[in-house]
Order: sequence, then structure tokens, then C-alpha cells
Amino acid sequence: MTPTDFFHMLESILQQRRIPFSRAAAIAFVESCWELIDDNPDVWYWSERIAECQGSVVEAAAEMR
Repeated sequence: MTPTDFFHMLESILQQRRIPFSRAAAIAFVESCWELIDDNPDVWYWSERIAECQGSVVEAAAEMR
């Protein structure tokens, strides 16, 4: 599996789960975490990690108001 293959699977799961994400940020996430992802290519696991990151961003934005 390549990072591109994994990204397409991840993108599909994120859309199915209605987890908001930036395509560019998700691609950067996969690229930066690829060594870890390659060791554990569980798409559901990584979709949770992205959801956690997105939640942190939303919380931080709310605190800035």
C-alpha cells in the first residue's frame, strides 16, 4: 500500500463518518505519519486520530472567542 492508496481509503472513511477535514491537511497528516501508518494501516484507527485533531482545533478556536 502507498500513502496515496491509504489516503483514498481514509478520505472515504472520514466522509462516511461525517468527520470534517481539510483534504490538504489530511494528505499532510498521512505524509507526516506514514512510517507509523505503514506499521499499523488500520484506517478506522487513523480516522479516530484525525477526529481527535479536528476536535482540538475546534476547541482551540472556541476558546479564542
